[in-house]
Amino acid sequence: MKLNMILPVFLFSANAVFAQSGTEAVSMGQEFAELAAHGGVSGKGFAAYQSYSSNQVNGSQFFFPDWKPGEIVTTHKDVFNEGLLFIYDKVRQEVFIRQKDSSLILLGNKDEIKSFSLKDDDKQYHFVNSSLFTDEKPEVFYQVMIYDSSKLTLLKYTKTTFVKADMTDMMKQREGDVYDSFVDKFTYYIVPANGIPQAVQLKTKSLKKTFSGMNINPEKYMNEHPGPIDEDYLVAMVRELNK
Repeated sequence: MKLNMILPVFLFSANAVFAQSGTEAVSMGQEFAELAAHGGVSGKGFAAYQSYSSNQVNGSQFFFPDWKPGEIVTTHKDVFNEGLLFIYDKVRQEVFIRQKDSSLILLGNKDEIKSFSLKDDDKQYHFVNSSLFTDEKPEVFYQVMIYDSSKLTLLKYTKTTFVKADMTDMMKQREGDVYDSFVDKFTYYIVPANGIPQAVQLKTKSLKKTFSGMNINPEKYMNEHPGPIDEDYLVAMVRELNK
């Protein structure tokens, strides 16, 4: 079956897989501003993210501020990639899709998305639906930092919130910080083989507690690799523990 016949079924359903529920063609403006402000889309969950004091907003509600090639894998193991572009909204935890030669913007049904990836230059970024690991709602997307089904998997969840500029904070006013912002908060999860994701903080005590609970001794690695614990440290540590 041709992609252009499958795609509308996959993407549009209010009552079934996907729905077109008032969706119309939407022209992409700066950082998807039209869509963020209800442009072309009707329905709940599409709050307007507009600047409080100016047109400038620090940060972004999107993983990449522009459209990227990539692919989506559905829960039915269908793969969609050819001729498609994607943009990932970190605030709403949604994936939007359009064909390269079309201005029609489609909203993916999160319940049907098993995983997706975005490609930027020569690097790929992979994401999986949280429903693969937990029944908790609402579903979100985890970025896959390391995947090993027989050992340890490292996931990263980015929760992005919109913060209005505080016009009463005189210190920020003097520093020129007068803009609204999209603020990211990161949570990391360690997943043992066939296990449940365990949240871990970038702190020595948290790392020791989490790994010890999995019957893994992190002391040797941490003693041999002193230094600040950041994301790169955690990635390198999990890679080493997987050897």
